[in-house]
Amino acid sequence: MGPITLFDKSFLQGLSVDEAVWFDHFFYPVIAPLFYIETLADLQKLAKGGRTAEQVVATIAAKTPQMSGGPVYFHQYLAQGALLGYAVPMDGRIPIAYGRTVSHNGKKATYIDQPPEYVAFQRWQQGRFEHVEYRYAKAWRDYLAQIDLGPLRGAIQANGGVRCRDLGEAKARAVAVVNTLHKSSGRFNTALDILGIEGRAREIAKDRWKHDGRPSFARFAPYVTYVLTVEVFFHIAVASDLIASTRPSHRIDIGYLHYLPFCHIFVSTDKLHRNCAPQFLRENQRFVWGQDLKTDLAAINAHYTALDESERARGIYRFANRLPEINLPTIRPLFEQFTPSLLRAPEHTSLPTDLHSRHIAELEAIRTAPSISDPQPLEDLDQLVIERRLDRQRGSWTVVPPEVTDGG
Repeated sequence: MGPITLFDKSFLQGLSVDEAVWFDHFFYPVIAPLFYIETLADLQKLAKGGRTAEQVVATIAAKTPQMSGGPVYFHQYLAQGALLGYAVPMDGRIPIAYGRTVSHNGKKATYIDQPPEYVAFQRWQQGRFEHVEYRYAKAWRDYLAQIDLGPLRGAIQANGGVRCRDLGEAKARAVAVVNTLHKSSGRFNTALDILGIEGRAREIAKDRWKHDGRPSFARFAPYVTYVLTVEVFFHIAVASDLIASTRPSHRIDIGYLHYLPFCHIFVSTDKLHRNCAPQFLRENQRFVWGQDLKTDLAAINAHYTALDESERARGIYRFANRLPEINLPTIRPLFEQFTPSLLRAPEHTSLPTDLHSRHIAELEAIRTAPSISDPQPLEDLDQLVIERRLDRQRGSWTVVPPEVTDGG
């Protein structure tokens, strides 16, 4: 498991299947909900180059990480949880979806099942799509077609002339605006409107804010401050002609920035991301241009392709347990910065058969244990179990060797 890496659809779509295998193997990918939505929306795209829309989606699904990482919660759910008092980590940890807390042998564990997104991607690889997915894809495409950023640009320019010279100034202006949103109930309501918080959650959030003495969002819910700043920044940048109002897709692309707090690295081949993401990265984060990472992944693929067939048949976990000693000008510095311990070859020890069997039995006991209504922060857990279902073969590569049986 390498650096925790957020990626967008443009990056993964630009990889070959073999290159995607090595991205999955050497990095710990963060799958933003937007990636799933954008991929599904391609079902409504016009076919190009002799390929059907279903074939395009199946190809993307075949490249989607499955060995490590996982989907993160939708940012709106995280923001709502933060308003209700739940802590949202902003230091590179992933608030992984679909975990449940269980009790086993007097200890607390979180078990994370195979996410439904993974199950869907596996179907899509086989060209199997459900009717609801076609309807969802059409609804998403219709939504994109209706986005018009022109009125947004005009409205902001007409109210105070918030025109900025560059993206840095737009970010500073956004921070200043968000810092005022706690100064009255009306402004607090505006913040909730921007976040789309409605119903009972809206009432509870506002009551909690008043009970706490009407603190700033930075104190009340730091992740909410971050999301609001991204949103206001985008609006100001559009009004200042720093982001083109003629491309509705920009409204979707900016959404990936909501997930920057949950990674070490953000990789993309989108120019909007290259220009805007650095405004929101922590000092210990990096933006990586997708083509640069692709070049190194291609070099890794070529290096291992030169191995004997018998060696490759052992499975990539056996022969690729660390970065190869080749020139990797983009990837190696990332490992040196974020995961230097993974540059050293691990010591291989084989578990005795009886101990291996006991481990399998304990994992199964955790998987089948009943849930308890006491979710725990990761640092307070005794055990964390993440279930994976891997394809034995991906592209040119054997992932799971023949001697590994299903579930063993």
